[in-house]
Amino acid sequence: MTNRYYGAGRTHIFVSDKFKATVEENGLIGFKFTEVWDSDEKAVQERKRRYQEKLAEIRRIYGPEYTFDEAIKLLDQGKAFVSDQWKLQKNKKGDIVLGRLVESTCEYLFLVVVYYPPILITYKWKETEPSDV
Repeated sequence: MTNRYYGAGRTHIFVSDKFKATVEENGLIGFKFTEVWDSDEKAVQERKRRYQEKLAEIRRIYGPEYTFDEAIKLLDQGKAFVSDQWKLQKNKKGDIVLGRLVESTCEYLFLVVVYYPPILITYKWKETEPSDV
């Protein structure tokens, strides 16, 4: 059986196909359903393939490699840096944000940095285009 899950805005309420169908069949309004997951095996394999392609694309970025400390210092110049699934940049408010590439969407999920996982300090970083955050 295939299940798809739908998220509801910032509250992150997840519902099944059955719930969505019940809402639609009964003409209830005020719901906005966005598919966020499909458990169909082909869909799962396709997500994994797209994720691996995105990682390979990141690894092929041409240019100099920077240490973590060098990358952090260059963020003030509006630059962004990637290392595998991780991305560092500043948001529109000027906060340093750390993004992690999400397998299901192949997009970065960003959080304002209050703590750097120590492993990031050992990575080499390449310059990339900033995301709109």
